[in-house]
Amino acid sequence: MCSPVRLEMIELMRVAGPCSIRDLADEMDRPADSLYHHLRLLLKAGLFSEVGSRKSGRRNEAVYDLTAEVIQPDYDPATGRNAPRMARVVGSVARASQRNLVSALKKGEMSIEGDKRDLWMNFEAAWLDEKRLAQLNKHIAAISELFSAARASGLSRAKGAKLRSITLFSCPVVRSGRRAERE
Repeated sequence: MCSPVRLEMIELMRVAGPCSIRDLADEMDRPADSLYHHLRLLLKAGLFSEVGSRKSGRRNEAVYDLTAEVIQPDYDPATGRNAPRMARVVGSVARASQRNLVSALKKGEMSIEGDKRDLWMNFEAAWLDEKRLAQLNKHIAAISELFSAARASGLSRAKGAKLRSITLFSCPVVRSGRRAERE
């Protein structure tokens, strides 16, 4: 499930709701034929399901939807179970974000200042105590809720909204060697 393409398909399905593979291909600016392999894997994993069909020209096309709004990774911090898989998923998310950024940069329609700023790139590190970590988690949850509310509101390109993405990683910085021995 670690493919950036499959992650993008999942996120677009969250945004678009039930749709055909052709609809996803149009949104992703990819040929539909290139997505069928990924679709089969998502169906097999139980992340997508076929929810109906509709007429498209002289043919019927299948309509798919997500089986859950939130997909939790199967990772156990206590045992480290599936840690390599989790690392691959994070890498896939980063590659999908990079693909979105490169496409947006090529189009050249981004703003980097003011209220309409839509490009942010930060790499931050700081010592956070439990209180500040709780604040960080609260802010990240608020951002997630904003995106969920926007999806639920039915905003679309037709109503003048632009599809936007945000990628957040927050994790402890773990050092090895002499520095780790002093901490």
